[in-house]
Amino acid sequence: MGGFFGVVSDVDCVADLYYGTDYHSHLGTMRGGLAVRNSQGFTRFIHDITNSQFRSKFEDELPKLHGSTGIGVISDYDDQPLLVASHHGRYAIVTVGKLDNLDDLVSSILSKSGTHLLEMSGDEPNPTEVVANLIDQGDTLVEGIRHAQEKIEGSCSILLLTEDGVYAARDRLGRTPIAIGEKPGAYAATLETCALPNCADNCRRRRAGRPAWGPHADLRFPLGLLRISRIELRGHQRRGRALPLRPLPGQAR
Repeated sequence: MGGFFGVVSDVDCVADLYYGTDYHSHLGTMRGGLAVRNSQGFTRFIHDITNSQFRSKFEDELPKLHGSTGIGVISDYDDQPLLVASHHGRYAIVTVGKLDNLDDLVSSILSKSGTHLLEMSGDEPNPTEVVANLIDQGDTLVEGIRHAQEKIEGSCSILLLTEDGVYAARDRLGRTPIAIGEKPGAYAATLETCALPNCADNCRRRRAGRPAWGPHADLRFPLGLLRISRIELRGHQRRGRALPLRPLPGQAR
């Protein structure tokens, strides 16, 4: 299964990211990974956690990580996060779920001229790379995420770390949840809700799913999607309120 955690903060987010990701350790036993972004770009570390705990593997890396936005993952299958450069710009991606039609997706991708998959484990493709490839087929990140969710059979929730902030995209049928947490000066997206009170006593839990937050609040497709950026965070803090939550048509607030 696996789990993930993402943070957008006014200050350095590494401590929250480290502990928030660690609270997903019971969901995966293969790989752990962290990626943060600052003014210098992206920094990423991935470690094998089959024989050691997540914390012991990443303690020595923490001094090398600095940034106000980041994503982390505990993976039961593949190496994550992946760093991607495409027409969308540079981003880091983590996923949680199960792609039931992975072989068909890979065949479709490789049938096109000029495409390839690099993150192979033996003969097995990396499902997260397949999802990134699907996203890159869209004209925008939002359209790409919608395209990926429409093509995937099974379940897949996604966190994207971009230059603008963090995109959180829930499995379109809601089978792999994402919860949104808030504390003064920061927002978090997490699969495991116990990570929120453990990271901050005053962290309030919100639900991510059918509504969408932020600049993409006008989206009207069956996908829970939100974007959290530092600009939005500062703006809403100055106005003394949280990010606006807009219901879909026919849904109560």
